[in-house]
Amino acid sequence: MTLKLFAHQERCVRAMMLNARYGLWLEPGMGKTITTLEAIRRDAEMNGGAMRTVVVCPKSIMSTAWMKDAQHFKTSLDVRVLASDSPAKRIENIESRSWNVGLINFDQFKMLAAKLIESGVKRLVIDESSKIKNHDSQITKAAIWFADRMDSVWLLSGTPAPNSPIEYYGQIRAMRRDICGDLYWRWVHSIATARKERVWHKPRNARPRQIEVISGWSQNEAQRVELERQLGLCSIAMRKVDALDLPKQRDIVRVVELDEREAKMYHDAAHLLRVQLRQGDSEKINAEAALMKLRQITGGYFIDNGTPIKIGGSKLDSLNDLLDEIGPQPCLIWAEFRHEIDAIVSLCKERKESTEYIDGRTSGDAGSIASRFQAGEIQRLICQPMAAGHGITLTKAHYAIYYSLGFSYELFKQSRDRIHRIGQDQPCTYYILTAEDTVDEAAYGVVRGKGKVSDALLAVLSGNMKALS
Repeated sequence: MTLKLFAHQERCVRAMMLNARYGLWLEPGMGKTITTLEAIRRDAEMNGGAMRTVVVCPKSIMSTAWMKDAQHFKTSLDVRVLASDSPAKRIENIESRSWNVGLINFDQFKMLAAKLIESGVKRLVIDESSKIKNHDSQITKAAIWFADRMDSVWLLSGTPAPNSPIEYYGQIRAMRRDICGDLYWRWVHSIATARKERVWHKPRNARPRQIEVISGWSQNEAQRVELERQLGLCSIAMRKVDALDLPKQRDIVRVVELDEREAKMYHDAAHLLRVQLRQGDSEKINAEAALMKLRQITGGYFIDNGTPIKIGGSKLDSLNDLLDEIGPQPCLIWAEFRHEIDAIVSLCKERKESTEYIDGRTSGDAGSIASRFQAGEIQRLICQPMAAGHGITLTKAHYAIYYSLGFSYELFKQSRDRIHRIGQDQPCTYYILTAEDTVDEAAYGVVRGKGKVSDALLAVLSGNMKALS
């Protein structure tokens, strides 16, 4: 079959055909999956057969993205899911000679890398290659070991280095060892400069003392140019705004006023954290865990021995009012915690609205749920970013509501792009439900790239939210 590609996809296919080891840094919604499958098809056509390829990707997008797009190539490529809950079935799938494009998730790839090589795999594709952004993680080491034994390596990501330029190392190393070498710290210091700060450290059975730690990385002009040079040798980056004629996006922050009980519990919890910090107990404070507790309270709950206890409904009431404003238009509602998702599902059903949810409990059905949403069968779709932030198209909606936010810029961007992608013809509006002067404001500041989690904790405890605005 002849597949009609957008101009930017055609450009990427040509680049991949010319470069056996290459990266596509394309924003979500630009069609990386179908672009890669077309490059594999053309390579097979040119060389008289498909190079046996393994695609390593999140489990959640095997069916929603890869197998769905593979339908366009069923006469030329045999795309199979190799991943399985059964160890014996995984081995059987890998050893089968019938497939030429196999899909496997990151955890199973680590365990079965050697077996995949034995099966004759010659090309590695890593979808969401930011998974190998940590240079010394097990998955990064496995990916590099595997890549060194491949004839071809293609990496795909919308946000390859969401936090820092040094996160490119594992990805460049997997593609082109000749560019970055094997000495990680030598490479790091060639493209970035460490920012250091002094923090309190309390060793066991010793007095607290201040120590110097690396708090982040910056780049001077020469370092920025050097990293751009390296990336230019092995990858291409594109933005939707430059390649596609998509509608505009806008954010609207809706301020939620906590009720008396919620406000008291929130301020008591924040005060306790503030006291611990002042006493030099910073080692006892896990920034993400501390902020998670505060985030749960702004959503009307606290967790007691793993059980969510409801303390209020201010944010749920605000959501109810917002749904009244939106009316019958289909919309997405993003929430971080399962107890929030359950509460929102109950609310929407009370409103007599057709409702489904995608989280860890239903992620295996994400593809079919998304298809029903696109067909207009579902009015309200409640999603957890970790389960639904990749690989699915939800352009039936042009409204999205963030009931709660985490601190991952990557997940925030990915979740926004579920509705703002190829196929969307309406302006996209994102409502952010935010309790004023709370961790909600800090989270929004972080995901907009205005700070990091440690900054957010200090902003929350000091009351200086303007630092993240």
